[in-house]
Amino acid sequence: MRAKLHVDRPEELTADQAWRAIEALCAAGARERIKARKGRAYAVKRAELTREVAALKQELQDSPARSRQRAGAEDWRIAQS
Repeated sequence: MRAKLHVDRPEELTADQAWRAIEALCAAGARERIKARKGRAYAVKRAELTREVAALKQELQDSPARSRQRAGAEDWRIAQS
């Protein structure tokens, strides 16, 4: 966090920095989900990343139980491939 946002603790972030950090974390998580499905060497395209970020944000807004169910189903699908 220090290198990217020039702060040591999340409490020191401005509102703008916090939103940028959240967006960056969502993009990183979405990219990892895509690569888990398609392979580590897969080059994630911008439109695909945008769709996956939107799906991730929707899951985060859903109830915690539904998010856990979806995550479990996704883990099962990955394990089956």
